[in-house]
Amino acid sequence: MHESFQNIQDFFKSPKQILITTHTNPDGDAIGSTVGLACALRQQGHTVSIVLPNAAPSFLKTFLEEENWFIAEGNEARLREEIQHCDLIATLDYNHPSRAGEIIENALSQIVSPCFVWMVDHHIEPSNYAKWTFSDTKKSSTCEMIWDILKELNWESFLSPLAANALYTGIMTDTGSFRFPSTSSATHRAVAGLIDSGAEPSKVHEGIFDQNRLERLRLLSSSLANLKVLKSGNAVAFYLSAEEQKKIGLEKGDTEGFVNYGLSVEGISLSAF
Repeated sequence: MHESFQNIQDFFKSPKQILITTHTNPDGDAIGSTVGLACALRQQGHTVSIVLPNAAPSFLKTFLEEENWFIAEGNEARLREEIQHCDLIATLDYNHPSRAGEIIENALSQIVSPCFVWMVDHHIEPSNYAKWTFSDTKKSSTCEMIWDILKELNWESFLSPLAANALYTGIMTDTGSFRFPSTSSATHRAVAGLIDSGAEPSKVHEGIFDQNRLERLRLLSSSLANLKVLKSGNAVAFYLSAEEQKKIGLEKGDTEGFVNYGLSVEGISLSAF
């Protein structure tokens, strides 16, 4: 076993208090990775809390139902209390504390020994703030990285079907349903392992793509009506005005994935929403 994983094995031999964080406006990869790691640790007798910088879209909240979680905003005292008594803070799917929002960033800056930080992330240019840094920019998602870690540690059996679905969701959404170049054979092997652990691809797809509010489709229609091809000819930009958002009734998470529609236009390699 690689030295880094042996250190993890040794650390978790005795019960630990763990706090897991992720980035602002948490998406499928953020929620999936936090739930996957939290479930595997909780099932081994560790005490785990998840803190989100702000609210997650409603279609992702179902994955949190088995976990002890809270939102940082409005719960600053609880966050300070959790950090004061935890042994480890896991920062997932972000490469710099600022991406977790001001409240969590400030809390992380006040950590005192013996608590330390473990970063798992796939974004470029990771900052040097963690004791354990697991960074791999070639990976499709942080969820794929969490699966790799669980496999290396022989922890995949500690996943519940709900947690397996959460990890599957993160991989599926961050790869654009497995069509982005970051999708590799290892990605598909990870997905196969998650299915063996109880993930249900058809159920996940239905929950993400086939449960739209009517307002979301109207928001998509309005945004696509604003789409313009830029002078370069290989890029598009589109938007929703504040007036359109208010008139139609925007809710958090409604615009998730809108930017990918620009990439579906023939000849377009860059889409900005």
